[in-house]
Amino acid sequence: YGVNFAKNEIRKNKEVILVEGYTDVITLNEHGIKNVVASSGTALTPGQMKILNRYGEKIIMIYDADNAGQAAMKRGIDIALARTTRWGRSRFVCKAVWKRIFR
Repeated sequence: YGVNFAKNEIRKNKEVILVEGYTDVITLNEHGIKNVVASSGTALTPGQMKILNRYGEKIIMIYDADNAGQAAMKRGIDIALARTTRWGRSRFVCKAVWKRIFR
C-alpha cells in the first residue's frame, strides 16, 4: 500500500520504511515521513520486495510487537535475504524494528 505515493521519496532517501498496515503509512505521512509503504499485514511477497528494491537500496521494517507482527517480520527478513542472494543485490539491506505500543 502506498508505493505509488512514496516511490519518489524512497528514491530520494535510498531507503524504504515498510510497515504492517495502511494506518501506519497514513500516520507516518502526517508526521512528515514520506518514504513509507505497507505490506498490508502478513502478506509480504517476493514480488513486492522486488518492487521495493527497484526504488531503494535499504529497507527498514517496522511491524507490531504482537505474535503476528513478529512472525511477519521474520518472514519479511527471509524474503529480503532471499532477494539479496538470488538477484545479487548486496546493497539491499534489511533492518528490522519491532514496534511497541504503550497504553
